[in-house]
Amino acid sequence: LKKHIKTHTREKPYACDSCDYRTSLLGRMKRHIRTHTGEKPYACGSCDYSASQLGHLKDHIRTHTGEKPFACNVCDYKAARKSSVDLHMKTHLGTHWLSTGVKPFECEICQFRTTSSQHLKTHIRTHTGEKPFTCNECDYRTGDPSGLWAHRKVHTGEKPYSCDTCNYKAAHSHNLKVHMRIHTGEKPFTCDVCGYRAGRLNNLKLHKMTHSGEKPFKCSDCDYQAARKSSLVQHLKTHKASVSVAGETLDNTCP
Repeated sequence: LKKHIKTHTREKPYACDSCDYRTSLLGRMKRHIRTHTGEKPYACGSCDYSASQLGHLKDHIRTHTGEKPFACNVCDYKAARKSSVDLHMKTHLGTHWLSTGVKPFECEICQFRTTSSQHLKTHIRTHTGEKPFTCNECDYRTGDPSGLWAHRKVHTGEKPYSCDTCNYKAAHSHNLKVHMRIHTGEKPFTCDVCGYRAGRLNNLKLHKMTHSGEKPFKCSDCDYQAARKSSLVQHLKTHKASVSVAGETLDNTCP
């Protein structure tokens, strides 16, 4: 009851010594402090995964057991995590408008239209820069709740999307979609200069540099420039000192 009363009084007596975070619950503060210390006391008995929160470990263990205890009450969708079902439920919010093809919710800043008021709210944050959804494991912030849900898999190790052709597994559906093009041969990205086709957008961007002559990766020791970071990394082996590339320090000193 005392814990509940604090939700009304907004009292937050527990303050973090490392940042401005405050909370009304001691247990929540202990979990937060682990984001600074890096402590992960909860270990998986089946692999090397460890977590800072017991709930994250429970979520992870389901990647081994295949258990999906959370179910959608509209369709047959099931998930290992409640947050996954909560996110999935938003796909039903615009069901009426999806059936008619009408997109009544329109952005006042650009031409974006959608069938769901929730989708519009998420979109508007791309203009305002608002990022209210925060990871409690690290400093990641986003304006899209689905983005936070996807990001959390970095911490849980969950990879629910499996390739039917090989053993590849992915944390995000988009990564699986891109991977499947290896098997299907699909190359949806086309160069408007020469007709070159690619399965990945990034590969097309790299290809276009052969036309533009753009070489964004520069050696800090000499005048060498490259269109690809991998080419610059290879070049750095000709030098013996550690140099900085795009904000990263690359040590190419031979052992």
